[in-house]
Amino acid sequence: GKLFVLRELASAQPLYYWSPIVGKSAGNKLILDIYDTSAAPTLSLLGSCAVTPGAGGRVATDHLLWPQANRAAVVMDFNNFYWYGWGGTILNDQISVMPVSITAAANPITAAANPTTAVTSSFAVNSSAVDSFTLDPGIMSPWHYPITTQVPRLVLFDLSLPDAPVAAEPVDLGSAGTTFNGISAAADGLIVLGMSQAQNVASGKWYDCGQSLKAAQVIEVRSEGAPVMRRVIDLPGDLFGVTELDSKGFLAFTRKPTADSTTTLEVSASDGYDAFFVAGVSAPAYGATAVGGRRLFIATGTGIQRHILGDAGKFSAESTLDIGWQPYSLRWTQGRLIGSNGTSLFRVNDGKNTLKNWKFTSWYFSLEKVALAADGDLLVPFGQYGAERLSD
Repeated sequence: GKLFVLRELASAQPLYYWSPIVGKSAGNKLILDIYDTSAAPTLSLLGSCAVTPGAGGRVATDHLLWPQANRAAVVMDFNNFYWYGWGGTILNDQISVMPVSITAAANPITAAANPTTAVTSSFAVNSSAVDSFTLDPGIMSPWHYPITTQVPRLVLFDLSLPDAPVAAEPVDLGSAGTTFNGISAAADGLIVLGMSQAQNVASGKWYDCGQSLKAAQVIEVRSEGAPVMRRVIDLPGDLFGVTELDSKGFLAFTRKPTADSTTTLEVSASDGYDAFFVAGVSAPAYGATAVGGRRLFIATGTGIQRHILGDAGKFSAESTLDIGWQPYSLRWTQGRLIGSNGTSLFRVNDGKNTLKNWKFTSWYFSLEKVALAADGDLLVPFGQYGAERLSD
């Protein structure tokens, strides 16, 4: 067997704390190492390859995608959504004061750094139109700072020769305003990614907050050669699940908020070039969801609602799983549904009603880190203390 390890070099600016690959240096590198595990626990390095994805990027997929047996891929994202900084003068309408000019001295931080700075700007206020306001000096606060000139990028690795792997140059995914929502799937020569488009490509106008277009990006990856980007597929909502993926198409599960604090979960059938609505169900606005095959799982206050998509193209409700607590996250993996609230964990096999439930009183864990062993046991990592092996 082989072990694939993805790592990075040069973290030059730790303020971007969520980003595995950060900083303004163009020398940031993404490195893939391949190890031989035939003599485990001893590992021997077979080969390595590296690519420079660009400054300020982060790996946006939590695992390698495998569209082909000899080709792996990851998605890089470059959109930093919030920045903490001095936001400048703020209007506050709760306390009445007299209108004044804005000067450098109005901000004590600016004045301290530039004691001789003169007036830089001023404004006039129509006091008949404004009841009251204050001028507050700049405060440390988050503000929106999208990097609109950079878009998500796909990095492909050719692993045909494990002792001489090759990393291809990153490929842009979409135009300005494109973001990756973290949902991905790969099989049978295709990669499917959940995307949002915040800018109208034709007019260049930016959509209002919450009005971005939702889509799926399908990418053809052959055993060799450059990837082929198909035209993006418009979706009725944000993609949260992809099932039955092969070269002929897939099922796309999407989430769309409604006005009554609920969410509409919908499934569309795609041939890889377009998507066609099939069916939908209503769900709590903030409940965790997961899909497995044609089954849809929705977390409630005490358990899991289950729906199955029939051949007639309609959802049918199945019996509810009573867990006794509300899962904050759900995941479908190899025919098993697992869920967690950080300190408790459950598992149920496909189509079964019998579930296993575990509680950890002294440790908080992430469901994303829980792995499934070859014999079906769950492996729950506990940092430097190792992992707990959970069996049926």
